[in-house]
Formats: sequence, C-alpha cells, structure tokens
Amino acid sequence: MRYFKNLYLTERAKEKKETIIRKLEDNSIQFSVYLLLCREGERMSLEICHAGMFLQTWYPREQVKIAGMAVGYEEALELLVEIVEDAYQNTGNADVCSYLKAREEQGE
Repeated sequence: MRYFKNLYLTERAKEKKETIIRKLEDNSIQFSVYLLLCREGERMSLEICHAGMFLQTWYPREQVKIAGMAVGYEEALELLVEIVEDAYQNTGNADVCSYLKAREEQGE
C-alpha cells in the first residue's frame, strides 16, 4: 500500500491523519475510516473503500495507492466529488487517477 504525496483529506481526517496511517500499517480496525484509492493494473478509476477491507488477507494491498482519507461514508462521497472536480477542471476529463499521478510527477 502506498500513498499519493498530496493526500486529499476531509477536515476530520486531517486531525487524525497520522493515527489513520499508523493503524492502516499496523492492521488495526478503524470503524469509520474510508479511503479513496486507485488500483494499479486496472482502468485507473477512483474508488471508495472501507479501511476494514485492508484487514482481509486476500486484499491486494500492494496494488493500491491511496489518494484520500475520510471519516464517514458521507465525507468520503464529498471528497470523491472534490477530487473528480479537480481532475475535470485541470484536464477536461474525469480520468482521476491519471490526473493524480501526473500531478505527483510534476511535484504539485
């Protein structure tokens, strides 16, 4: 599991960023945390995933890159809209993961 350099975070996730990351790395349960991620090797679309999915041994942790964190599903939906709008305004299309990757390569 990897993280985009400039993570999108909701206000509540900003307050808990370090704790969320530590618990993800330690495989600790987080009931209200949702992650926005891109899967490599598939069509580069952004998806919302409950943090509990990372506790499953079968989950392909190595093939995902986390783009955002939210506390609560509604916040995750709002964050998804924000990211898609950023991508569309800057590229004219909704290929969000390609936008995030290009943004990271440019050092933004």
